[in-house]
Amino acid sequence: GSAALLAALGMRDGFALAAVSASTTLGYVTLREFAIGARGRRAAAGSSWPAALLGLFERDRRRYGGYLVHLGLAVMAVAVVSATVYQSQARGIVAPGESFEVGGYTLAFEGLRERAGTANGIETEVVAAVTVRRGGDVVTSLEPGRRFFRNFPEQPMAMVDVDTGWREDLYVFLQGWDADGVAEINAFVNPLMAWLWIGAGLYVLGGIVVFAPQPARERVTAPAVPPSGATTRA
Repeated sequence: GSAALLAALGMRDGFALAAVSASTTLGYVTLREFAIGARGRRAAAGSSWPAALLGLFERDRRRYGGYLVHLGLAVMAVAVVSATVYQSQARGIVAPGESFEVGGYTLAFEGLRERAGTANGIETEVVAAVTVRRGGDVVTSLEPGRRFFRNFPEQPMAMVDVDTGWREDLYVFLQGWDADGVAEINAFVNPLMAWLWIGAGLYVLGGIVVFAPQPARERVTAPAVPPSGATTRA
């Protein structure tokens, strides 16, 4: 089943296999219910796929809102397991011009920059200019850093910089530096984090649909039918 397919694709962790297999099965069953319901409405009314799907919620909000909740849970579970089990991390102690690797990315440290604070109470910010490459191509430029406050100079606040994508997120932290400009930089690659938010959105949307008031159906009174054999007077 799905566990064998995931193992063939390279997933070896037992916990991840079990959790992702269960979640994908739940997602498949839920999507199948939507497909069956929409296909039935299309056959009955000849409507388009979007109209047929919307018609499912009009007919039974609680049922199909619950399916959305289940689908959101399945997507979130896959994202959380992937980010937990398959996270990549690395620490680089680098001088300007040096680089280090993490999760298929090459992070090149270009040097430290100091800039004045942009808000009240912030005295200065120190950032590390980092160029991110993958397969030799520049992906993005990040500036993790530290923010120093006038009233609390010994308690700087970390400034995390993130490159977000559909497949994974790259988080970069500046841990510290020395007088020669050598910096300590931590980097993490978390798979499928964007899908965690997509799953959360489906979960919330499903909850709203479930608890939204069902519109009252208009009652139609049928005309009385005379009993069999009865006669009517003109």
